[in-house]
Amino acid sequence: MVDIKKIIKEKFKDIEKIEAIRGETKESQLIETQYPKPVKRHFLVYENFGLSIEESYFWIKDMLEQLGFVDIEKIVDTFTASEQSSFFGSAQQRLGLQQDRATSYLATIGKMVKEMFQIVREIQLLDERERLYKKAHEDKDDGAEKALKGVWIDFIDNGPGQLKASSVYGLATQIGYTILPDLFFSAPAALKQEEVSPYVKTLEFNEKVKTALVRKLEQYVAWRDATSKQITAKKKFTIQYLRQHYNSIKLYMDWVKPYLRNIRRLGMDPETQLSANIVGAFEGSVLEIEILSKKPGKRDEPHPCILATFIYRTRPVMQTGQEFQRGPLHLGRMELTLRAYVWTDEEIAEFKKLKLAEDFEMLKSVDSSVEEAMNYLGDDLKKYLEEAGEKFEGKYDVEQVAKSLIKAKPELTLEQARERAKEMIEGKKGPSMFGPFAAIAAGFKELGKGFVPIKNELREAKRKKEEITEKKKELSGTVKKLLNTLYVVYKKSHMLITP
Repeated sequence: MVDIKKIIKEKFKDIEKIEAIRGETKESQLIETQYPKPVKRHFLVYENFGLSIEESYFWIKDMLEQLGFVDIEKIVDTFTASEQSSFFGSAQQRLGLQQDRATSYLATIGKMVKEMFQIVREIQLLDERERLYKKAHEDKDDGAEKALKGVWIDFIDNGPGQLKASSVYGLATQIGYTILPDLFFSAPAALKQEEVSPYVKTLEFNEKVKTALVRKLEQYVAWRDATSKQITAKKKFTIQYLRQHYNSIKLYMDWVKPYLRNIRRLGMDPETQLSANIVGAFEGSVLEIEILSKKPGKRDEPHPCILATFIYRTRPVMQTGQEFQRGPLHLGRMELTLRAYVWTDEEIAEFKKLKLAEDFEMLKSVDSSVEEAMNYLGDDLKKYLEEAGEKFEGKYDVEQVAKSLIKAKPELTLEQARERAKEMIEGKKGPSMFGPFAAIAAGFKELGKGFVPIKNELREAKRKKEEITEKKKELSGTVKKLLNTLYVVYKKSHMLITP
């Protein structure tokens, strides 16, 4: 489980404290919530068994838009019903369908990840064979040629099973042909088809051996030349298939994620189900909805934000509409909490990540299975995918970065610069939200002040922080007034007592 309070204290420093007992404001009587400390907070309990509770949610949402909070995002939307309620059976049926589909996709992803290992291994074998052909043909490497001859004898000349009498080693068991394997393997590398007969004629051996040798060398050279082209073509095809296979895995991952989200939302919250607000024999449910609204503004400046949290303890009534569609009407008790904040875009993103931490962990588990497979396969998988045209973020040229490092610090050798560039590109200085960009920038800072004036940068960051702090103080009064307006107008429009 994610420790939300710990993360709030790390990211937002101050955590919200509320009264454990109404009217008791002593520090010892206050309890910590799972929210950062707001600029202003309003709390309202509204219970009415003659009014649809959805009305309050949409009233607050529409009023926020009229007050200028046009950027509205839903952060939380959970539902829990008692086991004997009519909602429970309906929700479980939908949940089962989502689970079946998600299980099917996850099983397919697992199978395809397993197959990806086999494809990469096949490409590695083809790669090894292709290198042998190139060394034997271009470099006239005797060892590579002998390795290919061994492959030909094992799989083509002799074939699987018992030793064939007509193979090179089979003939060597007969009287007069004992020397045949030695002559076959000692033939020059990169021998062409038209050069086989002239080469054999130069050998001083009896005609029977020379006839067998020329036959075997002709067969081998024909096989070598034909399969050389086939290996290259097959490797290209298999690499393209690997990319298609990899993209199919990513596609299935995109398909399964909505189902996992739906399963989480359709699933009952176990903590709420065990609470005193839900009784198995009663017809009841508990819902929690949370929306975060902000006023638009400049990207680098803070924004007034209002966080509205609705907790419904309801009695659902199933009603039949005009088209005979059965649907629920929620009647019961609502707890409305309105919190005012002044946050930057970065702080808003941190809060959303905080509230959706468990969802992120769940979805990350799907990505991690493929990521671990890619890490296990190492650079080969990435190399083959890049050959097929796949683009990866954060790809930098080591040589270019190394040259830049040498210009900044001439005492570095080329090897030292390359090693340092590789470390910077791989981001070995630690994880960063900007990935390799941050690693490269950090490396340039270390090399000298010619690239990045660190003191000026720190001074600018401090000035920017002070500006944001002052701007937050200015906006705090504005967001308080807007929150009070929202709260008072809501109470008056619903004929509730106002101070």
